[in-house]
Amino acid sequence: MSSHWFKLLSRGEDEVLQLVLSNLDFSTNTARHLTPLVESLKKHDKASALQEVKTIGDMETQADAMHIKAVETVSGGSFFGGIREDILELLETIDNIADAAKDSSRIFSQRDIPFETIDYLFKRDVASFIKTLLDTADDLKIAIQALAQRNAKAKIVELATKVERKEEEADEIRVSILDNLLRNEIKADPLDIILLKQFLEVADDVADSSEDASDVLLVLVVKGYT
Repeated sequence: MSSHWFKLLSRGEDEVLQLVLSNLDFSTNTARHLTPLVESLKKHDKASALQEVKTIGDMETQADAMHIKAVETVSGGSFFGGIREDILELLETIDNIADAAKDSSRIFSQRDIPFETIDYLFKRDVASFIKTLLDTADDLKIAIQALAQRNAKAKIVELATKVERKEEEADEIRVSILDNLLRNEIKADPLDIILLKQFLEVADDVADSSEDASDVLLVLVVKGYT
């Protein structure tokens, strides 16, 4: 029998890792729709933007169903060293990526924000902000994949640190956009400014959740599961 730590004894050595990666892929793909959403807003194409909001919402519902199924599988499994709680926490932080995409996108279906105000948001590089959020999730995937490798402790620590740095980069871009937005040089409706601020902050949870997941990986490393 393999000594690899990532083992759900009743179902096979790789199932848990594949469950985690499948959930991450779907949550990240849900968040990827933030890119065409902001592109549509920049083009003043609200119909397409609202379609992306709907797509994100539908995908987040599917992500929740996947998360529940994964939790049920993990909860019924037998693990070396009592790592069940760590895996469940990892799945929860991954699910939060899709939640962040849904909650941030819904802002644009709650109120008809004038194009002038939306244009003001795009005085800074919102596309780079979204890309960096997604890069953080993509870096997390690489770190999780490293769990399948033997003697990968140093590599996982390095990759988890990369996730943290990417999250910090996303936060710096968000602060720059937000600083400009809150100046409100166009004297937009304060409620519209507040909603756009909320969009930035909630979308940023994509990166925050990825960084939280990388922290779980570090816990696993400390426990010696690689």
